[in-house]
Amino acid sequence: MKQLLALIRPREQRPATPPAHPTPLDEATLRAALATGQAEANTTARCNTCERRSYQAVHADGSRTCWTCYETTAGDQ
Repeated sequence: MKQLLALIRPREQRPATPPAHPTPLDEATLRAALATGQAEANTTARCNTCERRSYQAVHADGSRTCWTCYETTAGDQ
């Protein structure tokens, strides 16, 4: 594994310490990020382009974007 890693990223380019794991958001911070549009909720819904249920981002205006084909549906206008 070390040999493979050395081929992918030489030692001088690797960070001295591994990156820290992100800490989970508390609920108040998450709600604020969702309200301001810094984060978006996700759900599964039928995608007409994919012709199946797919994972989709839900935007503040109610529109959804499919994570598979990136088709965006109309929201509350």
